[in-house]
Amino acid sequence: MTSTNCFRLAVLLSVELAQIVDKTLQPKRVEVWLKDLERRNNVAP
Repeated sequence: MTSTNCFRLAVLLSVELAQIVDKTLQPKRVEVWLKDLERRNNVAP
């Protein structure tokens, strides 16, 4: 196994892991959702 293949595998694994973490935690999406909710509440009469 060459170092390039090893690097590619590591990148693939990290991307996979990032997607799993994103699906389980979703911190950014929650943050965006909260900001959007806050904005709607401020706009609402």
